[in-house]
Amino acid sequence: MKISTTVLGSSAAISAVFATVGGVALYTLSDARTDSEAVRQAQLTSIGMLQARRGEKDFFARKDLKYHAKVIKAVDAAHAAVKAAGESMEDPRLAQIDAALKHYLATFNGVVDLEKKRGLTEKVGLKGALRTSIHEVEGRLKKLNNHQMMREMLMLRRREKDYFLRLAPKYVKKFKKEAKGLAQLIANSQLEDGQKKTLIAGLTNYHDKFLAIPVLDAEKEKAYQQMRAAVHKAQPLIEGFVKDVAAESKAHADFLGNVLVAAVLIGIFLALVSGFLSYRKVRPVGQLALIARDVAEGDTAQEIDYNAHDEVGDLADAFRQVLDAIRGMLGETDRLSDMVREGRLDGRADASHYKGGYGRLLAGVNDILDLTLAPIKEAAGVLDSLASRDLTARVRGSYKGDHAAIKDDLNQAMENTDGAMGQVTSAVGSIARAASEVSTSSVGLAEATSEQAALLEEISSSVNLLTDQLRVANTNAETSFGHAEDAKKHSESGTAVMSKLAAALTHIQESSTETAKIVRTIDQIAFQTNVLALNAAVEAARAGDAGKGFAVVADQVGRLAQRTAEASRTTNEMIDQSVGAVNQGVELGERVAEQFSKISEVIEAVATAVEGISRSAQEQSGGIDQINTAVGQVSETTQHNAANAEETSSAAEEMSNQAEELRRLASEFQISTGGMPGGGGRGNRRAVGGGRPGQTRRRLISGGSARVASATSAPRARQGSGDQALSADEIMPLSESELADF
Repeated sequence: MKISTTVLGSSAAISAVFATVGGVALYTLSDARTDSEAVRQAQLTSIGMLQARRGEKDFFARKDLKYHAKVIKAVDAAHAAVKAAGESMEDPRLAQIDAALKHYLATFNGVVDLEKKRGLTEKVGLKGALRTSIHEVEGRLKKLNNHQMMREMLMLRRREKDYFLRLAPKYVKKFKKEAKGLAQLIANSQLEDGQKKTLIAGLTNYHDKFLAIPVLDAEKEKAYQQMRAAVHKAQPLIEGFVKDVAAESKAHADFLGNVLVAAVLIGIFLALVSGFLSYRKVRPVGQLALIARDVAEGDTAQEIDYNAHDEVGDLADAFRQVLDAIRGMLGETDRLSDMVREGRLDGRADASHYKGGYGRLLAGVNDILDLTLAPIKEAAGVLDSLASRDLTARVRGSYKGDHAAIKDDLNQAMENTDGAMGQVTSAVGSIARAASEVSTSSVGLAEATSEQAALLEEISSSVNLLTDQLRVANTNAETSFGHAEDAKKHSESGTAVMSKLAAALTHIQESSTETAKIVRTIDQIAFQTNVLALNAAVEAARAGDAGKGFAVVADQVGRLAQRTAEASRTTNEMIDQSVGAVNQGVELGERVAEQFSKISEVIEAVATAVEGISRSAQEQSGGIDQINTAVGQVSETTQHNAANAEETSSAAEEMSNQAEELRRLASEFQISTGGMPGGGGRGNRRAVGGGRPGQTRRRLISGGSARVASATSAPRARQGSGDQALSADEIMPLSESELADF
């Protein structure tokens, strides 16, 4: 039998039942009208009170006067319902309810008046006056451009917003303390008296306007408690009245219901027979509904066993097809999840077996995986290039959103690393060239001084052997004079090399200054970020509860900006220390240059003495011993100079070796600047007199001066300073005692 035939028969039986019941109901309807009117008026009174409470909550949430009008309208409706109920019944509670409603409305109006005085928006009431005073003080501080005062003002604003967010008295105390500190700062500042007076007056106005709000809040809280007491008095009266009227109406209705029972019993039998016939057909539909509800909640393990050749059977077949499609999709998603957990990101769902929305859903999952993995694979390729020391790799794809942020951050990191390695490569070339030049000059100076020492020794031997060989001694003296001239030339060449060294130090000094400027710029940016964070906290506080989360973020940003400023100041201090060290190096370089000049003067004096010996040799044979002594002293000094020149050459070669090692390490990186500049290679380094760099290094350290450490730290000094040149002591270290020996 079809469901439609069963439903038609059941409908006919039910219609007969309703016809019987309707006749009896018309008979009893007139008696129930009076009771229902009393119940309706009681319910209208309760509804009016509930609508008034809803309008009350809306007013406190939105601070809009239209909700105040809704409260008044709802209370008036409740008054009208009470009056109408009094016309149809007599109950002493009606007068009590009416008085309680009036008291509630009066207390609510008092709270509304206090809210108006406080300010329903940021532009009216005490809040509007507070805002005006704030803008006045901030505008004046902004014109003065005093960062310390602006910072103190922002801290004062923060205390204000803390109070508005939490309404805690402790923030009022903190506000007073901050305001007192700002006033003291203004009073102790270098501003003119008129400016101080204007600022303190504006600050006092701001202080008074803010402190008036907590006082008003306390008064408002008291009025609010009175309103709540009125509500707690009115609501029980209204609810009790509604319950009693409903109970009386129910008792009357029960009596009338007994009259209807007989008529209802007549139609029950017909309804039961019709319902039984309908139940046999409708029961499977309910089972299918339960299965559909379980599937909607995620339980896809349902089984549908119903089979029939009617509408319900068709519905069951359709449900089985839906379940099969859902299970297949879940199987595809589980397979994708397993592949992802195993690290196989190339797996995709098979959407070819599904049609319509199911196919589009699986195809969308595949598209999401493709779009998600594309930037990750490209970024992995860039990192692989970085692992191979290739700094030229970049993420080239076009991405949006978070993928674009990953691309920009990774490319920026590669750019920064690439630029840093390029600077290191350039600095290594400069150091290597300088070391090569110093080494070459030192070798020449050592050879010249060694030759001079040998000639002086020959002169001393000749004077000791024979007095009559004064003529030969005179010839040797002239030869010595020529060598002294050569030594003078070599000394002048060393002075020129020191000039180049001073120029390099000047370049380092200029670079240090530029770096210091950049650090100061970062410090200023950090300060501005802190100011913006505080302003953001202020705006978040104005937004109320909706801005609390943003206020927390703004507070974290402010702390991060403060940490950045502290790090910037620390970096600036370190750069200042480096600049001081470079300045000291410049001074030592100048002193070394002076010593070179003195060496030239000494060599010139030696040449003059040798020439004098040649002229007076024939006339003053008695002074041979004195001449021999003088020559011995000169020989000793020359030998000492030769030893110092060897040490200088060894130190230069050590520095060149270290520069070459640094060049080798830098050359392993592929950078976009092309390659490492030439100069200062291995072919230009050699030890003076066959000595090993390690031996020279030990001699320098044993002399009481860590000169090798100073030489190797010169490249770092160059990177840390912008305006300071590389010092001579850092390239060719000499102690004060060695300079005195020269």
